[in-house]
Amino acid sequence: MLWTPPIYLKLSYMNVASVKSEYYTSLYAQYCQTKPDASAVPSVRKLLNSSFQFTGLLPRHVYKKNLAIVDYASLKGDEENRLAAKSAHVTLSELNGGLGITIKRNRYLRRVLGLSSFSEIQLRPKSLDLFFSVGNNSKDKKCVEEIRLLNLCKASSMYRCIWIQQLIKKETKAFFDEFFRGISCLEHLRKSNVHIRKPIFDNKYPTIDFYNGMLDYRELAPGGHGEVGFVELLNPKEKIQKGSIKVICNGNSVNTSLDPYIVGWMLRYRIPLVIVTKTKGKGDINGGHFGMCNNDNTYVLDMAEIHKNDLDIYGDLVSYKRLVKYGENPQLVNTNTIYINESELHPFLKALRKIVSKDKFVDIIKPDLIKNAKEVNGKKLIQLESSLVTPFLSLGKFLDTTSVQKVRTLKAKYGIKKLITLVNLTEGEALNFCTPIKYAFDLWVQASSDRFYLDQNGWLLLSETKRKLYLDKDFIHNEFYQDLENCYSSFGNASTISLDSLNIKGKVNLKDAILIGDVSINSDFPGIFDLNSSFGRKQLGQLQNERVVLKDVRINIGESGVLHSLKNRTVL
Repeated sequence: MLWTPPIYLKLSYMNVASVKSEYYTSLYAQYCQTKPDASAVPSVRKLLNSSFQFTGLLPRHVYKKNLAIVDYASLKGDEENRLAAKSAHVTLSELNGGLGITIKRNRYLRRVLGLSSFSEIQLRPKSLDLFFSVGNNSKDKKCVEEIRLLNLCKASSMYRCIWIQQLIKKETKAFFDEFFRGISCLEHLRKSNVHIRKPIFDNKYPTIDFYNGMLDYRELAPGGHGEVGFVELLNPKEKIQKGSIKVICNGNSVNTSLDPYIVGWMLRYRIPLVIVTKTKGKGDINGGHFGMCNNDNTYVLDMAEIHKNDLDIYGDLVSYKRLVKYGENPQLVNTNTIYINESELHPFLKALRKIVSKDKFVDIIKPDLIKNAKEVNGKKLIQLESSLVTPFLSLGKFLDTTSVQKVRTLKAKYGIKKLITLVNLTEGEALNFCTPIKYAFDLWVQASSDRFYLDQNGWLLLSETKRKLYLDKDFIHNEFYQDLENCYSSFGNASTISLDSLNIKGKVNLKDAILIGDVSINSDFPGIFDLNSSFGRKQLGQLQNERVVLKDVRINIGESGVLHSLKNRTVL
């Protein structure tokens, strides 16, 4: 029988660092345990076999006693927190990933950059390719990355210093190097206390053949954001400067998620780790939902893995996705933002590693596996990945439940009662905290509708709506609206400030319309149906010289263009 080298040995042949090999080996080991059921999500299965309850359904006394939760408003209400941040050395680790090819933008870039042909276009990372107009001058445009940099430069006086460290793919390094070495970028940096650190690259790992369950070393894929958290815990720094805070957050967002009130509060009260959450709103159907097992251990359940066709497996979880108000408690949703007080946490981690063996520590912090089934070049495969927060939650669970006296003594020595504190944002606070651009429509609604505005005083994207817009998955995955230029031509300067939810099947022109409440349109028209046309307006009963107004309406458009509209369950 031919000898097959262990997976960690194969990864070393691929020049994967040993600490990252430990990460992927941990995911693969979990995969092997659940191999027969390729469609199941192990973490979900594990939770369903336990007494898991969402935070929104926990008994009130359990919610208050067992979860270390602090409302962001209480931190912002104490000015001493902001002043304490002035001593902080902050590292902002931006999760920037790859090129973001799900947003089709060739035609958009040709128009915005004034290029004469498509051959001149070279796709760069989203944060460098997506632009906002500045002020009333439509020709003055800045990319997302530059606005983030301006925001950090403006805010740098609140801290001792800020270091930016990109977490990127190797193939995008040249683009970021070019940006940060540009004249305008260097000028911004020169006037501030912001500095650039060498980027960290994410690795690509083997995938799994969907049908035979074997490792595929030809089709490689990233291991998810869990790799970042795993490496942070397994590889603490030897020397830490006093007042060192690291913030790990999404990079494809105008707002940076860096907040002086959280930073200062962590330094004042020696808080080792903060996970930023938000109260669930109507638009937060997917994403990580927090809950507890046995009223004790904190978990995050990725609701994107819970689908309608899994009703027989997941039962009430499917209906729970759409609920907003549950009971006395808010449902906490993950924002993919973590604050690490390196001055407090890293010395503790080094001491903890001396008590438990390396193998035991790796097992303690292993992240929950997510099996991401996808199709690449016509081949169906499984990508092994995990979420950013799960390694931290795993360590928190161990520290909360351990009976090892040496570990308990160590916790007392470092003043750690609870490793993780959840700082929770209201729905409105979350909008002004982080504004990720995941889909093409996200950029349009942030840059061209009245739902957001760019404040040039602090270079922040602000919203007065206080609620997240819910986009139906049929609209998100509508191929027509995945093209950025189609979003701009179809919506123009449409008003969305009072829009709660939007779903469009087919192709519809809503240019400059006023959208209010819940709007759903299903079009079987073979081309792009123009609701602004005289034919469309006549059927809607709206005047030619006024903006089309759609409020709490469900519209079905037939193949001939005939509209069947329902509003509040009554025919218009």
